Amino acid sequence: MGPESHGCVRGYGFGPTPTLVFGSTSRRRSRAILSTQLDNVQEMLIAAKQKFTTTTEELSNVKDELSHVKETFEERLIEVQRKTREEVKEEFEEKMIEMQRKMQAQIQEQMMQMMQRFQQKQ
Repeated sequence: MGPESHGCVRGYGFGPTPTLVFGSTSRRRSRAILSTQLDNVQEMLIAAKQKFTTTTEELSNVKDELSHVKETFEERLIEVQRKTREEVKEEFEEKMIEMQRKMQAQIQEQMMQMMQRFQQKQ
């Protein structure tokens, strides 16, 4: 085929020039730059989608945990209320028993005093 000729494209003959066949050098560079930028943007989009998916999953997990904490809190609150009621009831019953004992002791003491007075009068 011979040596390379400036301005010719091998296999196309002498008519078409490299610019006609491949485009201008600046256009080729622009396409390469745009292609690289497009690749970068696509990679960023993929990364953003993955981050969004991860964040959505994490948010779902946090919602589940919060729901569990809420249920546990409500159960414990009910338990505390129940215990508090029981403790108040027990404390009330203890105080009532203590008051009854004191009253019985006072009544017995008064009865003894009355008996002594009665015996002294007789």
